[in-house]
Parts: sequence; structure tokens; C-alpha cells
Amino acid sequence: AVTEFMALMIKPKLGEKMADFACGTGGFITSWLGQLSKQVTDTSAQRLLDDSIYGIEKKPFPYLLCVTNMLLHDIEIPNIYHMNALKHNLLDYTDVNKFDVILMNPPYGGHEDKSIQGFFPNDLASSETADLFMSVILYRLKKNGRAAVVVPDGFLFGLDNAKVNIKKKLISEFNLHTVIRLPGSVFSPYTSITTNLLFFDHTKPTTETWFYRVDMPSDRKHFSKTKPMELKQFEDCIAWWNDRKVITDGEYFKAQKYTADYLLNEQGCNIDLCGYPHEEEEILDPTDLIQRYQEERASLNATVDRAVQQISTSLNQATVLSDIDYASGALTRLAELDAHFADKMIKSILQYAIQGKLVEQRPEEGTGKELYRQIQTEKQRLIKEGKIKKEKPLPEITEAEIPFDIPESWKWCRLGALTYNWGQKTPNNRFCYIDVGSINNISHTLNSENTVVEAKDASSRAKKLVKYGDVIFATIRPYLKNICIIDRDFPYEPIVSTAFAVMHCPEGLLNKYLYYYLLSPTFMSFANAGDKAKGVAYPAIGEKDFFNGIIALPPLAEQHRIVAKLEELLPLCDRLK
Repeated sequence: AVTEFMALMIKPKLGEKMADFACGTGGFITSWLGQLSKQVTDTSAQRLLDDSIYGIEKKPFPYLLCVTNMLLHDIEIPNIYHMNALKHNLLDYTDVNKFDVILMNPPYGGHEDKSIQGFFPNDLASSETADLFMSVILYRLKKNGRAAVVVPDGFLFGLDNAKVNIKKKLISEFNLHTVIRLPGSVFSPYTSITTNLLFFDHTKPTTETWFYRVDMPSDRKHFSKTKPMELKQFEDCIAWWNDRKVITDGEYFKAQKYTADYLLNEQGCNIDLCGYPHEEEEILDPTDLIQRYQEERASLNATVDRAVQQISTSLNQATVLSDIDYASGALTRLAELDAHFADKMIKSILQYAIQGKLVEQRPEEGTGKELYRQIQTEKQRLIKEGKIKKEKPLPEITEAEIPFDIPESWKWCRLGALTYNWGQKTPNNRFCYIDVGSINNISHTLNSENTVVEAKDASSRAKKLVKYGDVIFATIRPYLKNICIIDRDFPYEPIVSTAFAVMHCPEGLLNKYLYYYLLSPTFMSFANAGDKAKGVAYPAIGEKDFFNGIIALPPLAEQHRIVAKLEELLPLCDRLK
């Protein structure tokens, strides 16, 4: 949908030549051909279409697929080359090496060594692949040419020297007329980094730039591999494109225009404008989170460096106090960024794990579907033996409930279908009572002391029996992070209040996997949802709603590997604190 939209808005014309310097399997090229083919009426026009493309791909397998793709689109002699588009001196390009249109998605997240950076002017030399490709685009776009390029958020807000100089060149020498902000999951599951579309031409310097935000459709929370973005989701944007106007969104803007002077001087080349108001915390994949952190840190460090330089040159001037305030503000944001990074990384890794991305899948380990059947068989046996109560049938899982794609070997299940509890009873004598205050919500462990209570002194809420290995989850809204595994024996029978959901894991479900799943951002978001709040003084998620929650079930051996990897990585994250 993104490549189709970009090709549509660039308005191809017969006789023009387009280029993609990191063409992959040829997605942009085929979208270009699809738009241009509408203008073909005779054989001479067909020849112009056949000769209208130029592609470079560094990796051999995508290159092979791209050539094949062109052959399947009746391009008999594809102008696709297997080489590195960055490995050429930027200043050596002449008009012969330039193109009417450039459509591309530069690889981002990659880093290049000094040998590649040496092909670029010092002020544009960067270690980041996406930055280098942006420079190549600027040097290889013909006079009066047009370009549409995908860039990550880091390019918009980045303030390191190379990014600032690239953006200055873009705004000062080219007409950056439109920036389209895209939802975060457009390229899911390949990356969770938020991306943007830059539309510019080489006709004149920028006078004003429009920003427009494409919102997520109301009927879904995210895009995925099985439910990707579609061209119809750009319909409002296309209508706005042809009749541009400011669109307010509370204190934010969905669409707004800014002058070049504002972008260059008042914003200091930070063009992260008309972004998304994040009502929910954004959870990036670990590698994407690290990249975002490094970009933000580099940007803030660059801000501090510039402020310090300004202070040093203006010590005898009246502007020194504003310079100090500027540096202080950047240092404060830098401290906040560092302070929150460890917790964000923990959430990111947990989310990565429950989506089946942390460890590889192994066909020989079976499937979650087989495991689910085994668990149901065991539960039926326990019901017949009178050890647990028969449960009410649980509703089928609907497509709207599924929050993300999982591996084919996994299975979505209701929490209540995988776990069971030991029922409720009040002991006659003494017991050990566990309440929400008995759990450390940072370490998720039981406090060391055992509270021994006489039956006659027991709270009316102290009813649920627990056993060694059970997972308990405090369902009262302020205490949702009070979750732990019962990891020791007690001198008397342990019992918890009705404020807890009690889960015993049958063979086939590791209690530690369940524990980590319940700690994940996805389940915490489910438990925190306002429509599940019951009660006024202490709103809680009801037992029925809780056990209707869904969980992704991997094969048992994979559960073991996920837990082992989490127990290797999470302590490293704690050390970052």
C-alpha cells in the first residue's frame, strides 16, 4: 500500500526515468510500472515504459528476485544492477547519472564503516545507512526532478551533524513540500520503527512544508503481516493532498504547514511535527528500541554540544543565560531518556518473547495446538477424579481480540482453558495469609515473612487456596503488578484473598512462561483496559474477564528456551538501571 501510494502521488510520466538505489525485490519499481502502464497506448510508449526503470541492490538474493520480478512484468532487459550504491564518490556524479524520479525506502538501522563514509563530503558523512542514502538521493535527482522517500522518525528529530546538514541541504536547495507521518506498525512484523514519507522536488528552495498524519483505522489497533495496511487507508490523505487545509486534533495537529525559516531556525532542523499523541506507551522491538535510544541520545548530545559551544562564545554577552537554559533543558531530557531506557527495554524484550521472536522455532518440538489438546485431556481427567471443578464453556477467540501475529506452531488460547485453581474454603485452624501487600511489585517475589492468621481472625476475603508453583495475579487496578509465583512451602496451608486470580499450570504450561506473559505489555494493557474495571473504591478486573484473556501458547520445549533467554537478558536490563 505504501509503495502504491507513493507511486500514485509522484504522478509518473512516459519518457521519465525513475531510480531506486536499494531496490530489494523491486516493490517500488513494480508500483511505478503499474502507474505508468496506464499511459501505454502503442509500441513506442511500451518501449518508453520498458526503459523507464533503474535499480541497484547490494544483496545477491533480493537482486536475483528483483530481476525475476522484472521478467514477470515483461521487462525483458531489466536495468537492475548488483552493486553497492553507496560505494561511489558523491561529488563525481554528473547530469548523466541523475534521474527524473527517485522512489525508494533506504535501509535504516544499518551502519557503514569509514571506507564507505569516505565517498561522501565531510559535512554529510554519517555512519547511518539511511543518512548516506538520503545524500545519494539529493545528488542524483535531476533539476526539476521529483522524489518520494521513506525515512524513520530518527531522521526527523535527529540533530547530529550529518542529519542536520542533510536536512539543511534538503530544505535550502530542494522543495520539501510534503511530509506524511505513518502509523507505527505499517512495516510490521519486519520493524516496529515508525516511518514517514518525504515528498520533494528539485525545482526551488523550500518555502513551506505541509505535514499530514495518517491515523490508524478505527477498527484496529495495529497492522500485521496477516492484516497489512491497504491503499484505502490512504483515501483521506489523497483527498487532503488535492485540497490542503489545516486539521486540528485537540492540542495537536493532524495536518499543518510550516515555513522553511521555522523548520531551519526556530526548530533547528528538528522536523518531528504533527506526530502521534501516544495514549498508550509505544513498545518497540528490542533492536528498534536500541536504535531509537541511540538516535535520541546522539541528538540530545549534539544539542548539548552546540549549547556548550554557544556558551563558550557568548560568556561576555547577554545571551549566555538563555544558552545555559538551552543546555540545561537538553541535559534534563538526556537524564530522563537514560532513566527510562532500562524499563522500556524490559517491556520490549517481554513483548518480543511473547510474539515468538526471541528464540527460533523448531519443527521437531511439536505445536501449541498439540499441547493444547494434551492440557485439555489432563484437565478432563482431574475433573473426573473430583480434584478440580468443571468449568463453564469459554467463548471462541475472535479475530478482533488477537493483538499480534504469532508463529504457525503456536496457538491462541483462553487463559481459563490452560489453567485451573484449587477452589475456595476456609481452614478450621491456622493458615498463612497472602494479601497484595505480601508481594514486592518490583521484584515480583513474596516478602520473606509469613503472616500466620487464626481462622477466627481471617478476613472474609481470605478464601482462595494456593499451592507451591501457582501463579497469583492481583486483579485490583492499583496493584496489577503484584504478581508472583508461589516459590516456597509454608508452615500452614497458604491462602490468598479474592483480590488475586490463582492459576495452577498443568503439565504443558510452564509457570514461568505464564508469569512472564502476564508481565508483558500486551497483557498489562488488557488488564488495565477501562471497560474491565469493576467497583468504585478499588476498581478491579473481574474474574470472568481475567480468565477470558488470551495467551499465545508455544510448544513446551520452546517455552523452556524462552524462559531461559529471558532469565539471561532481564538481569542485564536491571543492571542498566
